Amino acid sequence: MHTPFFLFIAAYVVVLCASVHIFKKLKDIITTTQSKEKELKKEIGEEPERFHYSVILLMAVFVQRQRLDKGCIEFIYNYIMQAVPKKMREDSLFYLLNNTYVVENGSPCAIIDIDKTIQKDQLIFIDENLVKVSATTMDYDKQDNDKFFVSLAQSAFKHFSETGRKYMAYMMCRMAFAAHQDKPDFSELKNLLSKALNLGDNDMQELVTCGSENRMNEWYGKHIQSFPKNYPTYDSFSDMLQLEFPSLPPYDWKEKCVNRANLWCAALYLGLTMLTVFSFYVFKGSTIMIMISFPLFYLFLSFAIASVIYRFFNNCFALEDNRFNWKPTTIHLSLIIYTYVMHLLLIIGFVLG
Repeated sequence: MHTPFFLFIAAYVVVLCASVHIFKKLKDIITTTQSKEKELKKEIGEEPERFHYSVILLMAVFVQRQRLDKGCIEFIYNYIMQAVPKKMREDSLFYLLNNTYVVENGSPCAIIDIDKTIQKDQLIFIDENLVKVSATTMDYDKQDNDKFFVSLAQSAFKHFSETGRKYMAYMMCRMAFAAHQDKPDFSELKNLLSKALNLGDNDMQELVTCGSENRMNEWYGKHIQSFPKNYPTYDSFSDMLQLEFPSLPPYDWKEKCVNRANLWCAALYLGLTMLTVFSFYVFKGSTIMIMISFPLFYLFLSFAIASVIYRFFNNCFALEDNRFNWKPTTIHLSLIIYTYVMHLLLIIGFVLG
C-alpha cells in the first residue's frame, strides 16, 4: 500500500458523501419544479407560454375568414406588442407569420416581412404578396373552419372566468371591426363566439350591436370593467393570463429552477470526473478504468454535441430541461451507483493484489 492509495480512499469517501448530498438537492429541485408545473397546467389548462400562442392562432384563424385583411393583421400585431410578455414577442411574430400566408402554385407566400418588422419594430408587409391576397386563385390555411376554432377556444379558455371569456369575445369583435375591406358576417361571428367561449347569445348580440353602432366602449364598461378583474381601460391590451390568475408566477420561473439544478448537476459530474481522473493516476494500467470512465465520457460528448446543435438547449442541460420526458433523477442515480460500484471493485481488486 502507498500514500496515493490512502489519499484516493479519502477522496472516494468525501466525493461519495458529496454526491449523495448533491443528488438529494437535484431530486428536490426537479421534483418540486415538476410538481409546480403540473399545478400550473391544472390551474390554467396548459403551459402559460402556450396560452398567448393559442390566442394568436385564434385570431389568425379568424383572419383567414377575412382573406388576411391588413387591418386585422395590424390588430394582432398590436396585441402582440402590448399584451404578450417581452421575451415571447419575437417568437409570437414568427407564429403570426406562419399562420398568415397564401399559397401560390403550391408554395407559401408570406405577407409579413418578418426581418424588417423585427428590425424596425413596426409591422412591415410584403406589398407584392399582399396584392395576391385579393386574387381569387389563392389558397388559404386549411385550419379555416368552425370546428377547429371552437375546439381551440374551448381548450385555451376553459379555466377562465366569464369576464375573461367575454374579454376575448370583445377582442375578436374589435379585430373584426378593424378590417379594411370586407366586413364579416356578424351574425355568424356572434354564433361562433357564443359556442366557442360558452357565452350567452344575448350578450354576444349586444356586443355585435354596440360594435356596429360604434358603442363598443359601453359594452366594455358594462361587461368587463364593472367586474373586479383589473382588466385594462377600453381600447388597450393587457396580458389576460396574468389578470385572470394573479398568483401566476413570472414566465421565467422555471428557468431559474433549471439554472439552479444545472449548477448542482455540474458540481456532481465535476466530482465524479475528478475522482475518475485521480483513479487513473493511482491505478495505472487497469483495464477497468475504461469501463468506469466511459459513461462520463459519453455524457460529456452528448452535452458537447447538444451545445453546438441546440445552443446548449437554451443554456439548460438536457437532463434538467427534460424536454424529452426523460427521468433525470433516475439517470443521475444510475451513473452515481455505477461509478462508485466500479471504483469499489477497483479498490478491492487492488487490495487483493
